Amino acid sequence: MIDLRTLYITTGCVSLCLGMLQLTAFSTRRFDRWVMFWGVSSVLLGLGVLLTGLRDLLPPAIAVHAGNLATVPGYLMLLATMRMFAGKRPNWVAYGLVAAPMAPLLFGLWSDPADFAPRVALISALCAVCDLLIFRQAVKLYREEGLTSALITQGLFALTATIYCARTFAALAGWLGEDLFATSPPLQTGLAVVASTVVALRSLSFLLMAVERSDKAWERLVFRDPVTGALNAAGLKASFERWRDAVAPSHETLSVVSLKIEGLERVSEASGPAAAERLLQFVVAAASRHGHADQILSRSSGGHFNLLLPSVDRSGAEALVQRVRSHFELVAMRSLTTLRPTISAGIIEVSSHMPVLDLLLEQAEEARGGPQAPTKRGLVTA
Repeated sequence: MIDLRTLYITTGCVSLCLGMLQLTAFSTRRFDRWVMFWGVSSVLLGLGVLLTGLRDLLPPAIAVHAGNLATVPGYLMLLATMRMFAGKRPNWVAYGLVAAPMAPLLFGLWSDPADFAPRVALISALCAVCDLLIFRQAVKLYREEGLTSALITQGLFALTATIYCARTFAALAGWLGEDLFATSPPLQTGLAVVASTVVALRSLSFLLMAVERSDKAWERLVFRDPVTGALNAAGLKASFERWRDAVAPSHETLSVVSLKIEGLERVSEASGPAAAERLLQFVVAAASRHGHADQILSRSSGGHFNLLLPSVDRSGAEALVQRVRSHFELVAMRSLTTLRPTISAGIIEVSSHMPVLDLLLEQAEEARGGPQAPTKRGLVTA
């Protein structure tokens, strides 16, 4: 049978080592402040679990009181770490209002070692609430930043929240016994085994989210236009090649649209570069609102954009361009009182499984050129 005391001591030591490693990483000054809070939280939680494992071997003032004193702020600091990672300020006042009423219960009313069950129920309930709040923040991170690793964090904290809820109910129902290590009921042992396994995985999930966010930041620098957030030339090429590899050897229809803001220079001269940048952003907003989910939008230079529309024929592309133009002119009219910029467009349709990007962009640009462009540029079979 698993020795519950050994499991507690081992888990506490692992958490302490992780915390020291996190604090060492923060000392290099290469990481944000959330890493420091993450490390302090791991140290406090590890200390709380370790002292709990040494119960009956140390005086109650150390094993029980000091352990609880480390566990409560450690878990609240873990919640603060998640909020800081998400770019939000921790609500220290709320944390204090939660911890303050617990102090007289843990260190006064239920301070005797025999008051094992109510202490377990109270602390487990606090941990469950914190885990649920962290789970909620992980859901927001996935929606707002698209961090796939946030799904792993959601699963891990949902699991531990469930374990803490079960532990709270079991303590209130008297199913955990009157002593942590004397009887070691199967339920208590089973919950401890699962929880100790997940502790290390939760720390790794934070690391995965940090690495993925860093990768996305580098990707934005390499593949994104800093003014509009649309793809740049490198990003367009990479996205186009991924699409082409995915549809080969099928002959999926592709419409290529060349967009240009007419009058951008006049706006820049009359109202300044900031007004011109807003017009560029208006184009991206209009294309995002009225476009397709799998479209590829890039900015090449100045007020020139390229829009690739997989599985959209020429008529569908024309309807989309008209919606984008109407939306753009409406918001531009509200932003500018005198000048009336508009969007010109050239559209071609591709029905080949191995199109050449540079050729498509050149032909779409020619189609946008007006009456002088060849009339048969509407359909390209490169």
